[in-house]
Amino acid sequence: MKEELLEEIRKFIISRPEVTLTELCDTFHVSMSTTRRYVATMARDPYFQKFYGGIRFTGEQVSVQEQKIATADRIVLAKRAIARKAAEYIKDHDIIFIDSGTTTRHILDFVHQDIRCTVITNNYHVINSAMKLPNCRLIVLPGIFNRQTSAFIGEYSSAYLEAFNIHKAFLACTGLNIPNGATNTYPEENATKSLAAKKAKDIFLLADHRKFGRSTLMTFCPLAAIKQVITDELPSDEIVEAFATHGNAIIVACG
Repeated sequence: MKEELLEEIRKFIISRPEVTLTELCDTFHVSMSTTRRYVATMARDPYFQKFYGGIRFTGEQVSVQEQKIATADRIVLAKRAIARKAAEYIKDHDIIFIDSGTTTRHILDFVHQDIRCTVITNNYHVINSAMKLPNCRLIVLPGIFNRQTSAFIGEYSSAYLEAFNIHKAFLACTGLNIPNGATNTYPEENATKSLAAKKAKDIFLLADHRKFGRSTLMTFCPLAAIKQVITDELPSDEIVEAFATHGNAIIVACG
């Protein structure tokens, strides 16, 4: 979803009492399905209200700072919803890898205490969460601690991971598009991400809507290899169709 277009649509709606979906399609030259996604995003804001066939602005203009705070809160809730959905795929006796990331860090918060599983991770927050699960066997990858990502990184991390089998890998990304697949900003973490993706039987990519259509520094997993993307909003029709072509799925987590 393009943030610039979303902002233009937002301003357009604010400038009049109410707007129909058809009017938005015609004005901004986008499909009805794309329009519905943008409207669904705006409807999370209490100052916008959906009605049958359209949307209206119901509140007063708020400051830029208030908008930033509201947006940040919505993103945190979206990330937790994505993590909660991902946790549903963890079953008894699974061997799972959980990546470093601001979404993946929450997964184990939603895993039932009775689940018996093995967790392999290089993430500090995941380690802390795993310690609270009495039936979880924890394997921590060694390396140099990166405070920015709360992850242990370096050649020792990926070399240690080489010894283990992985049933399911829960991975985070900074960008996801069709030609480059899942991409990452930090070269130091890319080797571990790539190896986890190669060794895992099933790959689950956790990505909020802001990651779609972006490509960052390094690819760690091609689009075709990702079994499921768990997100908070459907991406463009083009990306949905690309996943369908490979027989993979996009799962939208509900808050």
